[in-house]
Amino acid sequence: MESYVSKLWSRISIPRVFLLKQGVFLFEFQSHSNMRDILEAGPWFFGSRPLILKPWTIETDIEKLQDHSYPIWVQFPNLRLNLWNSTGISKVASLIGCPITTNKLTATRQRLSYARVLLEVKLPLTDPLPDQIQIQGPNGISYLQKVLYEFKPRWCSLCKNVGHETHPRWCSLCKNVGHETHQCRRNTTKKIWVMKKPVVRA
Repeated sequence: MESYVSKLWSRISIPRVFLLKQGVFLFEFQSHSNMRDILEAGPWFFGSRPLILKPWTIETDIEKLQDHSYPIWVQFPNLRLNLWNSTGISKVASLIGCPITTNKLTATRQRLSYARVLLEVKLPLTDPLPDQIQIQGPNGISYLQKVLYEFKPRWCSLCKNVGHETHPRWCSLCKNVGHETHQCRRNTTKKIWVMKKPVVRA
């Protein structure tokens, strides 16, 4: 992992890498600014699998780091100006998941064409991620806010992991994909051909 991130992030910052447990790493950056630059430049991938990154806090429980909470970057195009504050953006993002942080341009309001928020969702999803959400304006009139996802998580219900979807052709005998159970060579069910009786017409 150390050589991988050194090559991947060399133009931004090279952190120290610590292994917490299998599949979970802690990256120590030289500054908070370097950490935010890496986070905002995502999403990142380890091969074809997403590299799940989120800021560490003192409340972080290492034992619960693999509880299938997935951070994703979300954009809210043309977000109304009355919502361009930390409270407003947080409430909007909370309609989808748990807000973590915003990028610099959103926090400083240097770009008002869309708000970019890093939020966390629980997998497996109970409902599909919405492409639009309903917001009630200060005048009491509701309107629809468009939502764009920079990367949607793919969840496999068989191996309980992120990175690929459940393959439609799954064999319950050999536990592999590519064929169905009735097509498996391990299937010992014998097929017996029965000759049909000739139909006698009167």
